[in-house]
Amino acid sequence: MKRYLLLSTALLTLVACATIKGSESDHFAEDPHLGDTYAFAITDGYEYMFEQSGDKFSINDRRVGLFTGGFQGLFLYSSLKEAIHKNYDVDDSDYKNHSYYNLRPYARWADMDLFVTGEQDYQGFRNLGNDQVGHRYNPELIKWAMNNMIPAPDDMIGDRTAQEVYDNVMYRFMRLMVESYRYLQENDLEASTGDYLSSVKTMDGMDYLMERYDPVFSDYGTWDGTRFTGGMAAGFWMRRHVGGSMDEFWTAIEMIMNVYDKEWFNS
Repeated sequence: MKRYLLLSTALLTLVACATIKGSESDHFAEDPHLGDTYAFAITDGYEYMFEQSGDKFSINDRRVGLFTGGFQGLFLYSSLKEAIHKNYDVDDSDYKNHSYYNLRPYARWADMDLFVTGEQDYQGFRNLGNDQVGHRYNPELIKWAMNNMIPAPDDMIGDRTAQEVYDNVMYRFMRLMVESYRYLQENDLEASTGDYLSSVKTMDGMDYLMERYDPVFSDYGTWDGTRFTGGMAAGFWMRRHVGGSMDEFWTAIEMIMNVYDKEWFNS
């Protein structure tokens, strides 16, 4: 099996990624290509996923604002696919010959199925019926990513440390994931998930999520065409709860936050 995996948690490592060299944790990947892969994915992606105002942070002399996108942004609108093909020995035929939304290259990179149900080469995050609010991620991929795709805070992402990238680009995404998870845990996750599943039978699920949860997380703004909002984050967690991978995702995020953003996380 190849050493390289993706999926949401691996991107959570792109996001911030985290364990310290020499620490008691064994979640550290020594991969000479990882930093360059992440740097290219961030700096060559769709620019409107990043704040366009105020002082910008640079990676390899490319200006980058605070990341305000979500999982589609990480998988589809960054240049992660291109970065994988640049830095790893992965068959790129899927990327060249299939839809822009195709996620199959990530399965080739990981050398395992991305999901435990449904078509493995489906076209992006689209075409989900009312009886299927989300694809079910393979929990083993998340565990694998925790052990193989996490650089230390002082590892380099281009010409910046991973900690600097977190502090200037990715902290919003991570904090929103934490706040939405904690909110659902404190406000009857089962009932909230049931209401969500019922809503998609009669209305657009995204509309329901943004109407119900965006006001709860108003500090993170509302949807503007690209922004990842509180409703979207809450929907992510409820779908993972249904799909059986919520605990694995939270374990990964908790680990990351305790290294990269410990004071905020434990406040």
